[in-house]
Amino acid sequence: MSASPVCPSFRAIIGLTRRFDGGYRGHHRGGRHGMKMVCSDRRAETVEDAIGFAEAFFTFKGEQKVAWDGLATALRDGSATIGKHCEAMKANSGQEMAIGKFARMQTMLTTGLEVVQTVRPAFDKLYAMLDEKQQAAMTRRGGGRR
Repeated sequence: MSASPVCPSFRAIIGLTRRFDGGYRGHHRGGRHGMKMVCSDRRAETVEDAIGFAEAFFTFKGEQKVAWDGLATALRDGSATIGKHCEAMKANSGQEMAIGKFARMQTMLTTGLEVVQTVRPAFDKLYAMLDEKQQAAMTRRGGGRR
C-alpha cells in the first residue's frame, strides 16, 4: 500500500487509523506492531514529534497559522480519543473469545473513523489555504511509495 501523500504529522494520525484493524500491510497476527503500537505510550509522542516537524518545516502565518493550530489540536484530540479506547480495551483484555475480538476490532475501526472525520476537515481547511509551493512541499514530505 502506498504511503499517504501528506506531511508526517498527518501521516502520524493516518498511520494510527490504518492500524486499528491489527495491521495495515496484510501481515499476519497484527502487522508489524498492530494494537501494541496504536495503544503504546509512544502514540502521543509520535504525534507530537510529527507536529513539531511540520512546524519546523513549514512557516504558517496569519490564517494558515490559525488553520494549522486547528489541525494540530484535532491530531492531539484524535490521539487522546484513541488512548481512551485503548485503556478500555486493556481493562477487558482477558475476554479473547472470537466475539470479543470482533467487538474490539469494531470499536477501534469506529474510533479510527471518528478520528478521521475530525482531522480531515481541519486538514482540508489548512490545505486549501496553502499556495502551490506549500502544497507541493506537503505532498513531497508525505512521500509516495516506500
